Amino acid sequence: MREKLYILTLALVFTGSLAMAQCVESERVSIAVRSGANLQKFDERGSDGRIQKNYLLPGVHFGMNVNIPVSSDFHFQTGFLIVTKGSKSVGETSTTTRLSYLEMPLDLVYKKPWGNGYIMLGFGPYVARGFGGHVTTGSGAVEFSRDIKFTDPAKDDGLSWTPYFERMDVGANMFVGYMMSSGLFFQVNTQQGLVKINPTYNQYPGDRSSIKNMGFGVSLGYKF
Repeated sequence: MREKLYILTLALVFTGSLAMAQCVESERVSIAVRSGANLQKFDERGSDGRIQKNYLLPGVHFGMNVNIPVSSDFHFQTGFLIVTKGSKSVGETSTTTRLSYLEMPLDLVYKKPWGNGYIMLGFGPYVARGFGGHVTTGSGAVEFSRDIKFTDPAKDDGLSWTPYFERMDVGANMFVGYMMSSGLFFQVNTQQGLVKINPTYNQYPGDRSSIKNMGFGVSLGYKF
């Protein structure tokens, strides 16, 4: 169901983008590339609903943006990013989870001239599709790693050693940045996942566990 929603969102976004692009001067529609670093962790609750302690994990992101003006001050911005997310927990053993996503932001961006460039403030949802990852568990010099398997809810019995996650992620995104007249820009963003990415198991009807992505990052980019 989430994958169908993801495909439908892609179709609607790019259909709408083409329609908006026809309503403005074509030279004002721009493409940018950007990359940067993330600090991510899980917003996690255990099976009893209690908040679990997790630590920030460094990651990276890179990709491209399409910027479409809708008025003199507001723009619609979308695109595609490869993003690594995850989290780290520490106890008797430490567990590090790394997830890789293809992510599409859907932001409304306000741009205000300032100096030789302009300030940018953007906010909106994002949708993402997981395509890889692994979980590393260990204590001291002894560690072992397992590849993540993406699954729909209730398809696994929860008894295997394979770490399972749901493939689709949806959340909210906000950023602030500054673009120079040359096209070079810098921005800081924060994200909060809105749907849980851990699967639901039928044999645990009272399970209240929930894992959501959250974090922030910095980007450096260039608008063509």
